[in-house]
Formats: sequence, structure tokens, C-alpha cells
Amino acid sequence: MLVRGLRGVEKGPEIVDEVAGESYFQVVNCRVVAGLRHVANAVKNALRAFKHGYNIAKKPSIEFLICLTAKRQIRDAIQAASFSPGDDVLLVVFGERKEDCMKTIQRLEEALGGVPDDEIVKPDEERTRYLRKFFAISDEELKSVSGDSRALESLIIERGALVYVSKT
Repeated sequence: MLVRGLRGVEKGPEIVDEVAGESYFQVVNCRVVAGLRHVANAVKNALRAFKHGYNIAKKPSIEFLICLTAKRQIRDAIQAASFSPGDDVLLVVFGERKEDCMKTIQRLEEALGGVPDDEIVKPDEERTRYLRKFFAISDEELKSVSGDSRALESLIIERGALVYVSKT
């Protein structure tokens, strides 16, 4: 898995369809990303779902969005992670060969424009508020895992893993 952050992309999602390759990929709005562990777990859970046959989507790249956003409805997962020109995004690429993933990252960067910045994977205060609201994480729930400096990210990872258990 390779992840690259881009600040202020110049193009919208329509350009992404032009990038093809041997790797799976998604371009996601940073607003729904709680950190690198969150992204890595979403990739792992999506691939596991395909391996064991309980996937919801037909493509691993869409299954990744389901795990990342904890939304069972594909339309909702896509909408939650959508981006527009000017947004900060993460390029998430995964596949069998690292060389193919690197080529896909490079093509995406060239197609989207923006300023490379891998630090945008870390949420600031504004994004933290958004994430708490988006994933419906209460003060009580957050306090229940206190002592973990990455409590919010851990709870969001849990939400993504539980998407296969919940039928709503």
C-alpha cells in the first residue's frame, strides 16, 4: 500500500477515470481520514473481505471506501469520500507489485495537480470535530478508550471493521 497526500488538487474526480493501471486505487477527501492506521486497516479489511467472500462491492477499491467510511451503501461511501478541485486528498494505492503502485501514484499526482504533502494524513482540530460527527463518536465513547493517544482513530477503525456485522 502506498499513500500520498496532495493539498489543493487542481482537478476533480472526473480526471481519475483516465488513470488506469495494474493497481487498485482511490482518491479520498482527507476529511474522512483519521490517520495512516485508519487507511491501512481499511485496505486490509477490504482485501480480507474479498479473500473470504463477504465483500459488499464488486471491486476492492470500492470495498476500501466502504471500510474507510464505515458505510455499507456504496453510494454513501463514495459520496462521503468525494472531493472537488481545491480539496486536500489522499491517494491510496494497493496491489501486488510495489512498482505498479508507484506508477499509479505518479500518474494520479500528474493528473490531479496540487502540492504533495504527506502530513495531511494527520487530522487537525477541525477535521477531528468533523470525524467525531461523521462517525457519531460521543464524548463517553471517547473517554472509554482514554489512555490511548490514538483513541479517535482506534474507534473509527473499529467502525470500519464492524461494517460487515451491521445490516443497517
